Amino acid sequence: MKQYTKETVAREILEDPDIAKYMNIFVSDEIFSNITEEYLDKTLRELERVLEMPWGGPFIPELLLDGAKRVRELTEEKRFAFVPLWNNSGSEEFIPDMNKNNKANVCLMYLRNKNDSFSGKKRPAALICPGGGYELLAVTNEGVDYAERMEEAGYASFVLFYRVSPEHYPEPQKDLALAIKYLRANADEYGIDPERILIMGSSAAGHLCASESAYYHEIDHILMEDIQRNHPELSDRYKTISARADMVCLAYPVIDFMQYAHEPSFQALTGGNEVLREKLSVQNYITKEFPKAFLWACQDDPLVPYQNCVCMGKALDDAGVDCCVRIYPQGGHGCGLAYGTSAQSWMDEMLAFLSDTL
Repeated sequence: MKQYTKETVAREILEDPDIAKYMNIFVSDEIFSNITEEYLDKTLRELERVLEMPWGGPFIPELLLDGAKRVRELTEEKRFAFVPLWNNSGSEEFIPDMNKNNKANVCLMYLRNKNDSFSGKKRPAALICPGGGYELLAVTNEGVDYAERMEEAGYASFVLFYRVSPEHYPEPQKDLALAIKYLRANADEYGIDPERILIMGSSAAGHLCASESAYYHEIDHILMEDIQRNHPELSDRYKTISARADMVCLAYPVIDFMQYAHEPSFQALTGGNEVLREKLSVQNYITKEFPKAFLWACQDDPLVPYQNCVCMGKALDDAGVDCCVRIYPQGGHGCGLAYGTSAQSWMDEMLAFLSDTL
């Protein structure tokens, strides 16, 4: 696959057969849905000046370019492998169909070239949940980018493809609980320490990680009921394995659905079920069992108020949970690794904070 740049015409990228087939694994169709016929013969640099992202702000060519790069790594370099979680018989050839939002496509993606060779020492695992408002998955900048950095830091890294709207609570939380159990059940295969599992979630996936951690007993019970009823072949494997993570990282997280609500996330997660508004305001249900946690957000976040992070940090402090909260002045929302912003040190600070857990 050829290299693409901002000077590339949009048609050349979007009509590439591999990209047309696999791009939505890494970049949601929504991201480039407004590149209609009238714009296909413009360069990405031109589109940057005339188009907007679905959530506002100028079109971001880098998302398309990064997606094309990841497709090349998938198809030519065979860098990524996918493991279905609700299917007992995995396949080396399994690739999720992002047009289907069901159990069959819930899976873990890992970096094959790195995870397939271990030095013998068991590593901690990073289970990364991309954000997307419980409506889509920002797999590249809040998934694969994190995984590469965590691999460099010595973690075995996995990206979770979980269910989103119109699937509602607790289905995404069940997917995360199942992923945690899968990693523990297969710790020897991946060379990981089953007692050092970190879950990482950005934006709405911060809520996913926080809620699964706060309600893990309840979620585990609901999960095992589902497994025993619909997937009995998985029951013996998972019935005695904990669904509690050992560490949590929440990046510009959605937490509160009351005073500081990100309403689109609430609607997508619950279908507008007001009975769940207080229940899913996670800061109200923190106990000392919550895992060690690192939280961060930016004061200039225009979508999810940074107070979500603050109120969660206070709840963790009040419960006696070991936590670290960082509020950075500038970086906005969805900034991922946050290069070029005041938040660019967040991952180094997180790794330092978690180091004594390792």
